[in-house]
Amino acid sequence: MKAFALVFLLVGCANTPPLTRAELTWQALHAADSLQTVQIARSDCFRESNAVTGRLIGDHPSTAGAIGWGVGMAVAHYGVTRWLESIDAPRWMLGTWQAMTIVDTADAVKQNHDQGIGLIDTSCN
Repeated sequence: MKAFALVFLLVGCANTPPLTRAELTWQALHAADSLQTVQIARSDCFRESNAVTGRLIGDHPSTAGAIGWGVGMAVAHYGVTRWLESIDAPRWMLGTWQAMTIVDTADAVKQNHDQGIGLIDTSCN
């Protein structure tokens, strides 16, 4: 079943235009933030500090919850970006969307890093 779902997703992706530099930047930052959130889920030392994320997945999410949140947000961000492009939104609107989400996600990654939350392994200090 998992293989079928993967093939279904990849076939759907085959017909999509390539990612813009801004979308790729956000997706990469989001992947880092998502890995850090998984580390939060696996550690007793840390809690999710983002108010919105914490309310949706809890301040100490399960690993599955953290992964689901990460995938869901990646798909949602991509969807909003593609929707803005499809309606020929003004360039300033698309640029503002991308800039705000890139800065916000980069800040989250930095804050996590400053607290000692790594991408792959996090130990309690």
